[in-house]
Amino acid sequence: MRHIKKLIHYLESSQQSFWVYFLTALAFIFLRGFLEVFSNTTVSYRMIKPDDFFFHFPLWYSALFLFLSLLAARFTGTSIDRTLKTFAPFMCLIILPPILDLIFSRGIGAPIAYIFLPHKSVPAVWPIFKTYITLGAFFPWSRPDGVTPGILIELWLLHILQFIYIYAKTRKLLHSLIYVLLAYTVLYLFGLLATLKFLFEKLMLDWKVFNSSTHGSMTFYCLLCFCAALLLYFRAFNRDGFRTFFRKLRWTRIFHYLIVFFLGFYIGLEFQFRALNRINLISLLGLILSIVSGWISAVAVNDLSDTRADALNDPGRPLVKGVINPAQMVIIAFLAGFISVVFALQAGYLYAMIMLIVLSISFLYSLEPVRLKRIPLINQLVIGLTSLLMILQGYLFAGEKIGLWLSNLPPRITLGALLIFTLGAAIKDLQDYPGDKADNVYTLPVIFGPRLSTYLISILLLVSYIMAGVFLEIKASSFFIIAFAFSLINFYIIKVNRKQLFLFINYYVFTLAILFFYL
Repeated sequence: MRHIKKLIHYLESSQQSFWVYFLTALAFIFLRGFLEVFSNTTVSYRMIKPDDFFFHFPLWYSALFLFLSLLAARFTGTSIDRTLKTFAPFMCLIILPPILDLIFSRGIGAPIAYIFLPHKSVPAVWPIFKTYITLGAFFPWSRPDGVTPGILIELWLLHILQFIYIYAKTRKLLHSLIYVLLAYTVLYLFGLLATLKFLFEKLMLDWKVFNSSTHGSMTFYCLLCFCAALLLYFRAFNRDGFRTFFRKLRWTRIFHYLIVFFLGFYIGLEFQFRALNRINLISLLGLILSIVSGWISAVAVNDLSDTRADALNDPGRPLVKGVINPAQMVIIAFLAGFISVVFALQAGYLYAMIMLIVLSISFLYSLEPVRLKRIPLINQLVIGLTSLLMILQGYLFAGEKIGLWLSNLPPRITLGALLIFTLGAAIKDLQDYPGDKADNVYTLPVIFGPRLSTYLISILLLVSYIMAGVFLEIKASSFFIIAFAFSLINFYIIKVNRKQLFLFINYYVFTLAILFFYL
């Protein structure tokens, strides 16, 4: 036991960076996928689909690895980063099943698959529970289809090693056995993911929550598991950083992008609400999560470049406050951007391409050497362009069900959205005046001064509100009176306290007014 504890201490004390462990895990995962081409008899034509190889399998293994590591860290009282460093080398175990299956079958292979239990009706609880309590995934005489001899050996080795690790850290036999039981439960649920997916979607269909067109890929569900594990990992790794980052996420702007997305979605339906019966609700959820994840990535990138300005504008931001360091912020930006693109990809290639363009624009907007944020008017145009892209995202998703594409989108909507949101974007610069001036970011307040820009930006907002009615062809004169009234409210808010929260609330209420007249 002394030598085991010495090995654990050696692994936990490693000074390797996050990217070393990340690439090590990916290497084993991709190698496992490649080996299954030769050993897994359920693979059609001995070829794994690209979506499975590049997304489904890596996300499944990564989520499982994170959950087991989080569980072990909780049981041992060890920090999650030290636990991950110990667990990472044993990812090599995942390449054993295809090799062992080839050996045992003399080169034929075996059917590796999810545990897919009988599901003729939704209450298929007993087969699931029976397999669980009989340790069906652990013994040859009771193992379900999909669990091969190689996987049995892998599972036994994995749980023996986990037991040794927990016991070496705690010296508590019962504690270690309880951990192994819980780890087995986690593994069993991950093995059941395909069955759980089927039962969930069937239940939602029976309850008429989903329609017949709603279904999700395994990649989508694995990505949800990965996101849940990643959030729990971030919280366990850096609780203060987790709280500060999400508190300072500028949620009002996320709501803006979701609003314009659904505006495009509404326009794409062209009042043909019967098309809603053909909308894949899981893909719609994926696009919503893609927008949120993309914004998280954009905020992380922006924080990396705005440390000097944020020290004056918002000292409570995570990098300025010191609760997150730049290396960790880079990881957040990368992972959130990756998650955003993969969520969008579940709806289709075109949506992933649009999200990738939005992320690229946010990169060019914030970071050197380009940093479009510094250029007058261009910084507002970038906000207008990203808002337009979100409208296009919603329009295309709804419109494809009734045969609408970009060529069908009225030019007045495209031009109007670009102009309206470009003019309205100036409002975000008033509150950031001190930091922007110190950081040589040439916004309207920096160029004209805060006093004159107060009147100038109020006029721009009035023009944008009126243009919304013009481009949407709202002919009611009462609308323009309301637009003027909301503009006066904006002027009052800007003049009194310049709090962006109140300005956004005013904007949200005005959007509801637009929908009332547009409907």
